[in-house]
Amino acid sequence: MFQLLIQEMHSERTEIPLASEGENMKIWYEAVGEVRGSCGHRHRTAKAADRCCENDQRAIEIAYPSTYPTRAYSDRRVKKFVETDGVVEVQDLNDIEKEQLYGSAF
Repeated sequence: MFQLLIQEMHSERTEIPLASEGENMKIWYEAVGEVRGSCGHRHRTAKAADRCCENDQRAIEIAYPSTYPTRAYSDRRVKKFVETDGVVEVQDLNDIEKEQLYGSAF
């Protein structure tokens, strides 16, 4: 029983029952930009989505080498997705999540 609980905790799409309403909730993070769009991955952590943002920036720098004083950049930022009973809500990271991800000087 304990082994099964650990496996469920580490699964990619963990369902968390809410005590107050009995709903199922799924949370994931994506790298999303208005121009570049979504990375298309459901990351389990904000840190993983942030690495995806960094990889996108590196890919753009390689594809479009800088010509001083301009440079190409990625507009992707980490967004939190919360799905409750089939309804998905996109959220910005809250201050605590930003501090954990970027440090105190976000």
